[in-house]
Amino acid sequence: MEWNKLNKPIPAPTLNPLLKPTNVDLTIAQPTNLELTPRTLTEDMINEILFRTPVKSLIRFRCVSKSWLLRTLHPKFISMHLNHCILCNDKHLLCHIYKYDVVNKSCWELVAYLGLRGPVMPVLRIEKNRASKCDYPRKINFCDFSKQMVLAGSINGVMCLTISGVMCFSKYKEMKGRSVALWNPAINMWKLIRFPERKSRFDRLDVMSVGLGFDKGAGDYKIVRIVPVVRPPGFEEYCWSRVEIYSANRDIWTDFEKRGYVPFWPKLPNCNFIIKDCPYWVGADRLPGDLTPFNPNENEMLASIDPCTGLYKKVRYPNFVKNLCTSLNPLKWKDSLALLIQSPGECPNSIVDMYVLDESTKNWTKMYTIGEHQFDGLRIPQCLTTGEIVFETWKGDILHADNRTPYFWNPETSDNFIRKRGLATTDPLWYESYSHIESLVCVKGMEVIGKEDDHKKKTKPRKDWTEMLSKDFESLLHLN
Repeated sequence: MEWNKLNKPIPAPTLNPLLKPTNVDLTIAQPTNLELTPRTLTEDMINEILFRTPVKSLIRFRCVSKSWLLRTLHPKFISMHLNHCILCNDKHLLCHIYKYDVVNKSCWELVAYLGLRGPVMPVLRIEKNRASKCDYPRKINFCDFSKQMVLAGSINGVMCLTISGVMCFSKYKEMKGRSVALWNPAINMWKLIRFPERKSRFDRLDVMSVGLGFDKGAGDYKIVRIVPVVRPPGFEEYCWSRVEIYSANRDIWTDFEKRGYVPFWPKLPNCNFIIKDCPYWVGADRLPGDLTPFNPNENEMLASIDPCTGLYKKVRYPNFVKNLCTSLNPLKWKDSLALLIQSPGECPNSIVDMYVLDESTKNWTKMYTIGEHQFDGLRIPQCLTTGEIVFETWKGDILHADNRTPYFWNPETSDNFIRKRGLATTDPLWYESYSHIESLVCVKGMEVIGKEDDHKKKTKPRKDWTEMLSKDFESLLHLN
């Protein structure tokens, strides 16, 4: 019998008569073989957990141990993590947003993630009024390069950046046509790529355009460059273009001038969208031998350059009735080429027709109709991978930012606009945007942002992957 401090006996605990007695001692929990601990987890379980872990968390996990560091840096693990992210179908757009503070008279740009739910997630804030380094552009750094950058595509989490054609400062005017960059914002790394030397004085570098492609067979990221050329000499009004393609694996540019000039004039310094790892541009068609004065607003069409072969393909718009208010908005919709025609028909109206191109027959098919809606202007920045189309509408003058309203619309489920909350960050101006997914992909030659000039310490060659990885992990990745 036990006694308390007052020397009084402590009564024994009474048993509940409804409970049946057992022979198991419940006072101390006995460990069993089925109990899971960090040491008993199999490599398959660990990988399944890490494949579902966000990229930022995986980067922090690299500090756990050397084995985890090498695991997350292994090319096979990065590829498997990317495939899992693609299957999850993350609904993200990487947007380029322009902001202006009227009170402080300052302007900046914002690169941010836009999803179907939740607020806009900022990735990079670019201060336009901040002074550049004195040695720029002799020594190029990401901070100064980003002031006039334009997003030119996104594939597997890798972004392509080029310099805008609108130059405000002499330093950035000097940079135009000199460099392009690959950037992965998730791992905070980038790679600066120099353009090849100018072929002749007839190259129009001020209106060149850049797009991003990918070769799945070789795992090679490609940069496609379209350079308009004034031909023949003395006739500056008659223009064609030549194509150059950069290979990230080989780190060289290939000129396809021997195949001839393409009869195409791009409208923007960046490709409009990417379908099945192939960039597409909106521009004007130039027929071979056509010596009529060039007008970029006439003969508008779509064109693509195969990043693997350099083949040029043009896509004509479907036949429809136009009026003075008709506008065309091509975009990527579920890995297919789509076209939104605003105000089709003989009279101005508030209807939008959606056409989809059939790759096998090369014919346009009218799929959906949106309308009627009361708005004076409509712009389609991009489309999510799941099919939701991002609209931006306004009433009255386009210059009044307060009138702009972004929406999401799913043509397969509803004909009504869906108001997206938390999009105040995108006002007043929304520039280019692309479907984006976070990844651990590191292109050959990438370096950490902010350490471009840090060459004092030479990193030692990394040991073989299999030296510090477990045998179970090797067998799981089929390394043996």
